[in-house]
Amino acid sequence: QLGSQSIEVSDFLDSDVNSEVLFECEALVRKSNNGRLHQGIANIYRKRNNPNFISHLRRALELSSKDDQPRILQQIGISLILEKECKAAVDCFEDVAMRATAVSENHVGCALFLDGSVEKGISKLKNSLSEFRKWQTRFQSPDPALHATILDNLGETLTLHGKPDAGLRYQQDALELRMPHFHPGHHQVGISYYNLALP
Repeated sequence: QLGSQSIEVSDFLDSDVNSEVLFECEALVRKSNNGRLHQGIANIYRKRNNPNFISHLRRALELSSKDDQPRILQQIGISLILEKECKAAVDCFEDVAMRATAVSENHVGCALFLDGSVEKGISKLKNSLSEFRKWQTRFQSPDPALHATILDNLGETLTLHGKPDAGLRYQQDALELRMPHFHPGHHQVGISYYNLALP
């Protein structure tokens, strides 16, 4: 709902929408904080070869959740290639790849650990943390939920592997990381308190 008008993402899926309606919709979308609406306008503009589509994708990126950002960054990267801005496109794709590597290493580490490959699992989790920190340093893109999840997983695996002091350090770091970003009743903070309460 934007003002007195209701706009759905599906309204933007039809690229045949007339220019007058599109202009009115764009004016409303620019005032909104809805990333999906910005993506909808961007999709229509891209199909019409209107250069404004990149600005809408960038705004969608600002408003989106961390989970949606890789997909939007890929769209921006492809758009930049089409605009012959290849260096900026490379940065977008490297941002996506570095974050994805950190996430994948985290998942692989947990799976290996649970499958009994303890040392390999811990090694992958440590690598995940290293990759995450490289990504965060390069792109100045904090993601406290992901960072804390990696720390928690590493802490839990170390604790279960008989290294509770090392595990506790990572889990305390996860709580300290979450506290400034989430209110005390937020589920992210609850995860830390739960993990710290485990023996």
